[in-house]
Amino acid sequence: RVVFRSAVPEVRVSINGTALPERMRAAAADAPAQFGDGDAETPRLVPSEATLRALLESGAMLPGRNAISYTPAMGGKGEGGEGSHGIGDGAAHSAVAHLHLWESSTAAVVFDVDGTVTQADISGHIGQQLGVPLLHRGVCELACRLEARGYAVFFLSARPLAGPTGIASTRHFLFRVARDSPSGFGLPPCPVLTTPHTSTLSALMDEVVLKASARFKADTLRRIASLFTPPQPASTAAAALPGDSAIADAPTAAAATAATATATAATATSPALEACGAVSPCRGGLYAGFGNRAKDATAYLSADIPPSHVFIINAKSRVALWSQGHGGGRQRGGEGVPTGGSGGGA
Repeated sequence: RVVFRSAVPEVRVSINGTALPERMRAAAADAPAQFGDGDAETPRLVPSEATLRALLESGAMLPGRNAISYTPAMGGKGEGGEGSHGIGDGAAHSAVAHLHLWESSTAAVVFDVDGTVTQADISGHIGQQLGVPLLHRGVCELACRLEARGYAVFFLSARPLAGPTGIASTRHFLFRVARDSPSGFGLPPCPVLTTPHTSTLSALMDEVVLKASARFKADTLRRIASLFTPPQPASTAAAALPGDSAIADAPTAAAATAATATATAATATSPALEACGAVSPCRGGLYAGFGNRAKDATAYLSADIPPSHVFIINAKSRVALWSQGHGGGRQRGGEGVPTGGSGGGA
């Protein structure tokens, strides 16, 4: 998704420097640019399958992370998408983001941002504004170790597309500022998905007043899930996330080590994992999720992530299985809150 601050009749799109034959247009300010055959009801926001296939076959687009830019033919400053949502820096009147190409059998792990990567909702925003990484200890290492074991990590947040807390500043914070102490691990470069809101106020209205962020996350995850190869039979799909017995109710720093250190034991005791090999995860699609609130877990479960692969990081930087915390949780305002959990998060 890419938006411009004014109407743009023609937007040129390129991937890794190769211009696409298709052009986009932005009919109005802050409206998503779309390809010519889209309409208001069903806007087409991505290149056609034929165009992408041609780029892949020619070697212009590669597996993994690809640079994509949107350049107005006649001025205009753009803010645009990474994955399904994102924002560019507007340099040279272009919005720059990344297109991530994964195999349909890839096992993906989703992380919430506020309260999950950052220590809490408020401190995360303050830390971002000050350039100070107020993070859960070990969370960057955890993400890196999961990626090293073959999982595709991505972030999903209720933050807006544009504005001071938009995706440009969020990406800068996650990939330039965030560092574990004292290990020095940073977060792996990966997709960051946000709401389509173009102001912080409208995003907060959805989050705080309308309580719509859970629905946004659930809808986004279901769309992502539909892109993957259907999960394997339940006997295989239920295989444990490597090291999850050690991850449950462990500090994030310890969980990061557990994700790798117990891999051999997990593989040896799980026929499903053993069949897949020590490195590659078994179940393609949305494989696991990390959040800090009940609404995160609800969104992950609605996208068919197994309950045994849904994890909650609480205010003390401890990781627990949602199924365990929820079973012994307390009710607050009709929302299940795992014992020891924290408020805040998007």
